[in-house]
Amino acid sequence: MDKAELVKKVQELRKNVSAKSTEMIKGTLKDTSSLKKARKELASVLTKLNTLQHGA
Repeated sequence: MDKAELVKKVQELRKNVSAKSTEMIKGTLKDTSSLKKARKELASVLTKLNTLQHGA
């Protein structure tokens, strides 16, 4: 994945995490593991992007 793809993926994941967080606050989220999974995936992609930007 190149930098542009990673940035786009981060934006999508942030929207997903935000939507799931809102559902949880409202009490309509049935399965909190989906929120945990989304957060974990977002962290993973952010790490890849950071590594790519800083050339570690």
